[in-house]
Amino acid sequence: MANPQRTIQALRARWETATPRQQGSILTQLTAATTAFAFGISRLGGGPRIRGSGNVEFGPNRWNPGDRPSRQNCVNCVGSYLEELQSGGFTRPATEISTFGGALSGRTSQAIAHLEGNIGVRISGQRYVNEIPNADGHYVVFENPRTANGVRQAEHVMVATRRGDEITFFDPQRGVEVEAPGSFDAHAVDLYPDE
Repeated sequence: MANPQRTIQALRARWETATPRQQGSILTQLTAATTAFAFGISRLGGGPRIRGSGNVEFGPNRWNPGDRPSRQNCVNCVGSYLEELQSGGFTRPATEISTFGGALSGRTSQAIAHLEGNIGVRISGQRYVNEIPNADGHYVVFENPRTANGVRQAEHVMVATRRGDEITFFDPQRGVEVEAPGSFDAHAVDLYPDE
């Protein structure tokens, strides 16, 4: 795919006048284009390509900008990144998205509701434990999940993108591609739930 961003824009424009049958084909093409776009931007995060999700130095990037990028805004950084995938181009940084309330502090269901309400994506309630399903697409990934007092919690959130046999984990808060976390929950993301 030569230019996924242009392809996404063209497909979204065609959607308006398409028949339901054509929309099915457009949706398939749109999924492929956003996946290709994600693989491209995951390598443009502003920081070095770092393997391993250990203690990586934070540096400013377009999702988490400023002289002192926040370490407590992973949910909004994921929102900014998903919004970029949705639109085919950068729209706004985490600092311009309605505040989640500081650090993730565990509450995965609240993080999902926040992303759905502020970004307009739909995140599946189906939880995949320590795996990314064999289906191309994007996934919200909660790192080091656990259940406490009946509530699913996690330490951090990032995005995974599957394209064929290749899976990329990307942390927009740090602006880098990372290794898969040792323990994680993944939820499929529908970037275009109203289409």
